[in-house]
Amino acid sequence: MVGVRVIRKAPGNCTYEAWNDITQNTFRNESIYREWGRSKILQLNEALSPVSLKIISAFVYNDSISVTTTFIGYKRVGRKVICSYYDCNREEIPNTEFESIIFPFAVVNCARRAHAKYITLMLPDEQIQTSMEPVPLTFRAFAKPPHEFGVCLGQFYGDTAKWLEIVESVESHRILGATMFYFVSIEVTMYDSQVFTYYDRLGLSETVHILMDHKPNYQFHEFQQNECYYRSRQHSKWVLNVDLDERLMFNKKNSFIKFLRTLPENTGEITFSVARVVKRENNMVTYENNQTQLEENLLFLKYNETSDRGWGVPKGLFNPNLVHSLFYHFAYLRDPGTKVFIMLPKIGYIRHYRTIVANTTASDWLESFKMHDEPLDKEFAEDLKNRVLLAVDNIYNQKEMKCEDAAETKLQNLKMDGDSCVWENGTRINK
Repeated sequence: MVGVRVIRKAPGNCTYEAWNDITQNTFRNESIYREWGRSKILQLNEALSPVSLKIISAFVYNDSISVTTTFIGYKRVGRKVICSYYDCNREEIPNTEFESIIFPFAVVNCARRAHAKYITLMLPDEQIQTSMEPVPLTFRAFAKPPHEFGVCLGQFYGDTAKWLEIVESVESHRILGATMFYFVSIEVTMYDSQVFTYYDRLGLSETVHILMDHKPNYQFHEFQQNECYYRSRQHSKWVLNVDLDERLMFNKKNSFIKFLRTLPENTGEITFSVARVVKRENNMVTYENNQTQLEENLLFLKYNETSDRGWGVPKGLFNPNLVHSLFYHFAYLRDPGTKVFIMLPKIGYIRHYRTIVANTTASDWLESFKMHDEPLDKEFAEDLKNRVLLAVDNIYNQKEMKCEDAAETKLQNLKMDGDSCVWENGTRINK
């Protein structure tokens, strides 16, 4: 009955769907997660500063519930946590608590409970308990992922303009067949956030906004990608994990999805080499309704100084049902028997538009690379250009009110308010 939206009654005048009539005593991979948690297997990065426990999201799958949190810091892996379940009235469901641990990074996995609509967490070893509002369970108990290819795109923090890079990345990966994008926003300007609103409205993306205890930095990328991993599990069969300035390139046109369908079912990861492209200037700050100016600032047309493909910092495409935790460049926990496919660089690679602008992270890289001119395929670039121009125009081109469309009383109000409209002959009132 998973995924069948039959509405039923529960105590407390609550209704629930057929899929939400399940109680389980364990969660996916519980025994091995507890073993890994005790062994402190996740010790790759101790540089992240610990912050307080805040819940970001909670996802209900066929075999478990996963709660993503801000409780970062690898020393906290394996720590005991209590899962508490709530009904549609936000009343705690009696006798349903479940003891779990933090594993993997900043995530708590819980057993499913019938009729639960919300969930919260508690640290039993805290001297002073912090009350946290329960968060809703996001449905992910699909019999089959509704998306074949999704993209985890990040990271979003700082005050540099990101809107054009976001649009370029989304439209570039849409050409390859991506139908869902997962945005984890930690810090973004209101201007940039309009892109999230646009793609969310089209049903092409899910955006989660996270409130952190202190100012984020590049190390929060690992936190972002793990939240995205759980958001995409059972929602997208394959998920590409890339930075905002990275694009997947596949040289066999219109066939990336077909390629994915040829892979054995036990393939959990595809690893891509990376070619760096020199980015010499900061991004365009705002769109001024000038398409010529916009074309001149498109990264994929403006920059073509490219390095050879390299494996120093590879990037990956993952099957979230076969891997358990991600590092920046690969999965380091996988199901037994899971295969990793190494993509031939001449077939597919990641194109990384890496900045050399002063005072940015690791901007002094160019002297270590030998560069050559390598523009994108002309047909691909033309298609991408048209898509980006259309999307940017839809998002940011503010259309002026036509005076002919306004009633006479409205025209009088415009004059009194100091506002304006434009007549078809180009004249404007109040100007």
